[in-house]
Amino acid sequence: MPNSQIEQYKIQAVESMTDGERLILLFDTAIKNLKAAVIMLDSKDIENFTACISKSRNIFFHLETVLDPDYSLSEDLAACYAFFRRQISQCARTRDKQHIEVIIPQVESLRDGFEEAMHSAVRGNG
Repeated sequence: MPNSQIEQYKIQAVESMTDGERLILLFDTAIKNLKAAVIMLDSKDIENFTACISKSRNIFFHLETVLDPDYSLSEDLAACYAFFRRQISQCARTRDKQHIEVIIPQVESLRDGFEEAMHSAVRGNG
């Protein structure tokens, strides 16, 4: 029973977030999993490496699928997300962490840009 209460709380917390906050949460989760994948690979924990890689790849797939094609930026974001997924897939195949290490700063930069845009929009509306 306590587990279901915790899960219910998590669901309510996510549902009460703005779209921008959910986007930042997705990026934070992807970054956390990418960094964990590098650690798992270094420690030869292939099972957890695979889980982390899969979660990150799924996040970027989701982000790509929810893009609104009416915005010109969507095409550029789709290309970024596809690049991230290719690098992740390459790492999964070759077990070469460089494929992940090269995108982590790019993902962090994109995340920070979205966060700044979100805060600017809030300031502009306030």
